[in-house]
Amino acid sequence: MARYWKRKARVDIVPLIDVMVMLVFFFVIYGTFDNGAASIPVSLPDSSTAPVAEIEQLVVALDTEGQYFIEGLRIPAAEVSARVTQSLIDNPQMQVVLYPDRKVAYEDLVAALDLIREGGAERPALGVRRVDQGPSDDGVID
Repeated sequence: MARYWKRKARVDIVPLIDVMVMLVFFFVIYGTFDNGAASIPVSLPDSSTAPVAEIEQLVVALDTEGQYFIEGLRIPAAEVSARVTQSLIDNPQMQVVLYPDRKVAYEDLVAALDLIREGGAERPALGVRRVDQGPSDDGVID
């Protein structure tokens, strides 16, 4: 009479290790990709509890008629870059903040950002009204 030996069932972990190595490779490679949104040079406040930065700012305002104001003085569009350049020469750490009117056309906003970048500001910020400041109809930037 022939004897048959039953083989014991066992779990082969080599395929499991292969899958784990592939997952590690995937996450390492995927983690090095730039997501695109982080490379947009615009800084917007997240909430009403966001801390206010204590960095000196150059305020550039843009109204609905396309007029530019720097520190409250109306200036022609041709002088925006020169004024930004001069301010950054005086204080290289200065943050340039663009405050557009809420009804400004998108292409005018992009043109204003281009003028500010031509003046040497690498990362101009968009200024917005904080929620706790409430609405303002007087046109004055606080």
